[in-house]
Amino acid sequence: MPDPSERDGVPKKPRKPRRRPYRFAIIALFTVIVVVLATPSTFINLRDQYFAERELQRLNDKSAAEQRLNDEIKAQTDRLYTDEGIMDIARKEYNMTLPGEEAVNIPGLGTTSSTVEFTSEIVPGSDAPESNWQTDFLDTLFGYDATPPAKELNDPFIR
Repeated sequence: MPDPSERDGVPKKPRKPRRRPYRFAIIALFTVIVVVLATPSTFINLRDQYFAERELQRLNDKSAAEQRLNDEIKAQTDRLYTDEGIMDIARKEYNMTLPGEEAVNIPGLGTTSSTVEFTSEIVPGSDAPESNWQTDFLDTLFGYDATPPAKELNDPFIR
């Protein structure tokens, strides 16, 4: 049987492996195209996730502020429903006294029109989360505006 490397009695030259000089360039070009096409969708997804996290943080802070205000109102209401609270209102608002007591009015001390005063209010923008260099950088990168929406600024229940 003749040697397969020989044909018609003439030895065949061994074949050099074929080099594909453009293979690396084609793979690199394909990789660059995939990265360029994937970057915008990745950026948009990251931006949307960042916006959602910041909004959740803002709403949690706002909820905590409202809870503190509700706790203060509840404590003040509970105090006003006691006998001492009712007597305080009767003395201050209506200048009433118990039998045997005398009311003394000292000018110059000032009077309060109401004993029911809330010590804190929720002011729009006051519930802004603390800022650090990371959130500042990411806010700038993704274009996040930390001011509350306009509909919250006009909300009659938030002062």
